[in-house]
Amino acid sequence: GAPRAGEDRRLLCRVQRAQVAARPVRGVPLLRGALVLAGFGRRRGLLPPLASCRTLFSSRRGARPLDHHDRNREGAQHVECLPMGPRGYPTAFQPGARRLEGGGRPSYIVMPMLVAALRLVAQQLTTRRIAARLGEMTSLVAAQAAALGFEVPPRHAPGIVGLRTGAGMPPAAELVRRLAALKPRPVLVSERLGVIRVSPHLYNTPDDLRCLLDGLREVVRPASRL
Repeated sequence: GAPRAGEDRRLLCRVQRAQVAARPVRGVPLLRGALVLAGFGRRRGLLPPLASCRTLFSSRRGARPLDHHDRNREGAQHVECLPMGPRGYPTAFQPGARRLEGGGRPSYIVMPMLVAALRLVAQQLTTRRIAARLGEMTSLVAAQAAALGFEVPPRHAPGIVGLRTGAGMPPAAELVRRLAALKPRPVLVSERLGVIRVSPHLYNTPDDLRCLLDGLREVVRPASRL
């Protein structure tokens, strides 16, 4: 809704792990209507390459950057290294959203990969189809895990579900270790705050899901000592 009189509301929409959060952020000087597309690994819903991030900002001038460095200063877009004048380096920021960029330089290998990933998602796969497929997989995992005695949340994002160990089960970290040690097909999941994090994606097959569920049945057996 519209901000009340005197309210300083800034909206941050972050898209990561196929989850969306849209809420005011208190004390963070971000532009109103900011969409952050972040990719720091291989399991992100927007299929980005490793260590890529793009942010779309609404049109607004005068935003104050969080990160002060030489690459977002006026003139840095034209030279390899900012020239130092009699009064030191330039202090004025670049116009527009470029002043909000992080330090360092973009990878010219990663950027074309990021463009290709966004085209694939926007023009062919679509987020609706991705979410529907991932929801089918995580719902299956949640139902089967609950039948094994795991605690699963009644609601979760389409692409990720957490499995909390039930009564009498070893800790989640131990089960993750046992899954990774299974032969001949280890199962690779992670532990987060005492919960097994399962986040399949489009490249995972029905056979992968069967392997995961069979692995969970194996490692929760009382006699399992992998």
